[in-house]
Amino acid sequence: MAETIDGYAVPIHRTEVDGIPCFWADLPEEFEARLSFRVGAYDETLATRGATHLIEHLAISDTSFVPWDYSAWVSGLFTTFSIVGTTDDVVDGLAGVAARLRELPLGRLPVTRRALLTESSRTSSASRCLRARYGARGPGLAGYPEYGVRRFSDGHVVSWTQERFTNGNAVLVLTGPPPPGLTCVLEAGERLPPVPLEPRPGDLPRLVDARDETWAVSYLAPPSVAESAGSDLFRLRVVDALHYRLGISDGISRSAESLTPTLDHRYVRGDLAEGYDDGVVELVLGELRAFADEGPTGHELAMGRAWADRYARSLDHGRDWLDDLAGTELLGAEPLLADWGEAYRALDEADVAEAMAPALATLIVESNTHIDAEDLGLGTTPGWADDPIDGTAFRLMPFLGRSGERFVVGDDAVSWVDGDDVWTIRVEDLAVMLKDDASRELIDVHSGEIRFEAEDWSDGRRAFALIDTLIPEELTVDLDVDGPEVPHFFLD
Repeated sequence: MAETIDGYAVPIHRTEVDGIPCFWADLPEEFEARLSFRVGAYDETLATRGATHLIEHLAISDTSFVPWDYSAWVSGLFTTFSIVGTTDDVVDGLAGVAARLRELPLGRLPVTRRALLTESSRTSSASRCLRARYGARGPGLAGYPEYGVRRFSDGHVVSWTQERFTNGNAVLVLTGPPPPGLTCVLEAGERLPPVPLEPRPGDLPRLVDARDETWAVSYLAPPSVAESAGSDLFRLRVVDALHYRLGISDGISRSAESLTPTLDHRYVRGDLAEGYDDGVVELVLGELRAFADEGPTGHELAMGRAWADRYARSLDHGRDWLDDLAGTELLGAEPLLADWGEAYRALDEADVAEAMAPALATLIVESNTHIDAEDLGLGTTPGWADDPIDGTAFRLMPFLGRSGERFVVGDDAVSWVDGDDVWTIRVEDLAVMLKDDASRELIDVHSGEIRFEAEDWSDGRRAFALIDTLIPEELTVDLDVDGPEVPHFFLD
């Protein structure tokens, strides 16, 4: 049954297409269909990282020579397919995506696996902050490569698709009315629940090291117009100070993503001139604390209201409204952009301060500052210590000159011992073991890592045999192979 949703500058309608909720608005742009599913990288484990991405590639066209413009992407909680073109193009393209999801073209699995292995696995400051916050599971997986791509079988990708890429776990948005003949037939299934959040041990707020000349602040807050206004006005104040007044930072941006129906991860980041880490982190922290205490100035809030009015009236943002409705439908959350301008106009400085206050208790700051974290009012990532385990011990080769170090393989854990310092990974906490001919690397769910090179240890090959027996096959990724049925080849 079709209905019209109020609160937007243009009428937005809700209907169904083959049992899938469908939101559409008649927008003055080329026709587009976006099919989204409530499944993404955060639903995976580190050992299966990349499953959703692999299926996304299999489901889009297997040639670039088609009349429509298509793309697809996987985020933390969602996978989206986009088809743009004439109404006939969109009808054909969407039907094609649905058909591939019902019956994956498994013959393309080897070449698709190879394509993913050639893609970049660079991480952003946002993903590094999520890794620092959650370790090697849930949202923390954003900070890791797609290790699992190498090991998936036909059966694995088929079962993942059948469980998650279903009509009950999908939503469709259109930038025009549903055209005649539009179909999107998917297998029946249920909506996936939100991903459980299991924070990495350690107190917040916390300072973590950046990997380059960047700075970032990451925090958690309930989604609201007041928080969105506060984070944007905070960003503009930082831009004004660091870029326009001091000229020591650039590329300052902000973003947010939903983690649950009632919790967003927000981050603001920027690049900085080498050597200015100390001044930048002090200024950014000072301004964030000022926002949480006092909110914006009256002038800043007035400028924000003017922007919000333009945003609420602008048809250029019609796709934002549709995407917001799609995401909140899949998460079971409340839409944020309905009546945006009216809600923004009603804000005062105290409202913004109240919405920003939770940021301070959940803060992670990424910087290369030389200032002691305690002097900034921040903690650090807790040290990794554990009790030594009983088992078979191996010592470093004498030529390395570190006689106090040893490597112990027990019945249910592996330890690296260096004098009084002990690093232990237990099988029950293991996220993945990466292996090749020369090394073994174990990563646990709290982001702890131990790496062993065979040539560095007495009887290192025997040690590797013990580890390989200890670690379940489903947690093992062999880096020496590209994956099942992926031959190396040469172009004539």
